Amino acid sequence: MTALSLISRKPKNCILLILLMFFVECNHPEYGPVILNGIWKISINAPIGFENNDIDISHWNDIRVPGECQMQGFAIKHDTPFVYKKEFEVPSHFNNQNIFLCFDGVYSSARVWVNGTYIRDHTGGFTPWECEITSLVKPGKKAWITVECTDKRNDESFASGYAKHQIGSILRDVYIKAMPLNRINSCNIETLLDAEYKDAILSIDLSLGLNENAKLILSLSDPQGNEVKLDRNRFNLSSTDKNKILKCFDANPVTWDAEHPNLNKMKLIFSSDYFMRH
Repeated sequence: MTALSLISRKPKNCILLILLMFFVECNHPEYGPVILNGIWKISINAPIGFENNDIDISHWNDIRVPGECQMQGFAIKHDTPFVYKKEFEVPSHFNNQNIFLCFDGVYSSARVWVNGTYIRDHTGGFTPWECEITSLVKPGKKAWITVECTDKRNDESFASGYAKHQIGSILRDVYIKAMPLNRINSCNIETLLDAEYKDAILSIDLSLGLNENAKLILSLSDPQGNEVKLDRNRFNLSSTDKNKILKCFDANPVTWDAEHPNLNKMKLIFSSDYFMRH
């Protein structure tokens, strides 16, 4: 069960202010994260086949992650790839979840393999990013991560130039997390008032991860706790929906300005057949 606050955009200083309470109906927790920081293996001159699990890394050096390579004695060069490897165990309670490998920052270009299978690349040294690895690992079993890094001289930010030394490295946390098979990844609420600032449309923009059909129930209350009547408050979500915008009509809502910061409360209840069975 989670809760978050969202404030809709302000059309000409006159909007509804909404506190969104978001509840997911399920009887098990959302597992993660499991931090993978610590001692990894590194090779400045990685051999062919470095991404495979059976490669001999007994002669590779230890390096602490997160941390800069040069600050730990590894003389990396611009535009020359080097490789990290790490073995880890996937928690058994990640079973029947979607599993993600997450990086909070790898400078400046990276490519990732899990158990020898290439997943993706990423450029941008200080932005978080993730890879779904559900099909490549087994809960309760060990797995290998391989990360190839390159400190690119033509990187747009070129932070190594500001630092006066090559900072190419896994600079921030690495972790795995598990998410429910059916979930709302993100939710954005926008209040769209008409030309007279009298009536409003609530626009709910959802990013979804669904394996089966689900339902969403919405309720809205005014600052005094009274129910606000909406023209529609139940929505069906299809397993094929990745993004969906839901809209409902709110007649003559209490509006907001700097002297009257009225706070309405919205609750979204999300359920799927999976959650109902478990």
